[in-house]
Amino acid sequence: MSASDYVIETQRIGLRPFLQEDAEALLQIFADPEAQRFYPYMNGMEMANRWIAKNLGRYQSDGFGLWALCLKPSSELIGDCGLTLQAVEDGREVEVGYHLRADQRGRGLAFEAAKACLDWGFAQLDCSQLVSIVHPDNTASARLAGRLHARSRWFWREELRCRLFYTQREDWERSSDESADS
Repeated sequence: MSASDYVIETQRIGLRPFLQEDAEALLQIFADPEAQRFYPYMNGMEMANRWIAKNLGRYQSDGFGLWALCLKPSSELIGDCGLTLQAVEDGREVEVGYHLRADQRGRGLAFEAAKACLDWGFAQLDCSQLVSIVHPDNTASARLAGRLHARSRWFWREELRCRLFYTQREDWERSSDESADS
């Protein structure tokens, strides 16, 4: 995989569009008990192929989706991260989503990818805010989203009280300005 194949790239990871041949590696991301707790339906090749097809469709219709998260320099697929349109209350928001294979957690890779997607989203899209929706029991995801986003609040989604983490454009611009001044 060459650097030109990545939509987003950081020092340690690259994000690229999914390929149909990624299905087996995608299943491994959702194979451990913690991932299955929140994504129990991701349990076979048919579901992995649907996940990939859905994101291929998102790339065409929205210009973004969840991308294959690859470790550099090997290009090994270790997760996904990207942007998706999600229903939030009476509207639609662009969500920064992420999933990482169990053996790669705890190294800051998901945060690195999510931060790169947040930056890409504000730089490339005309969004007033970006969000992350977190199941109330997903403490690891809540920790990451809490570091990524400037604000949070609770909201109801399908009769479940979920946490909505969000960053407004002005939060991001202020943060970017402060980083540039450092």
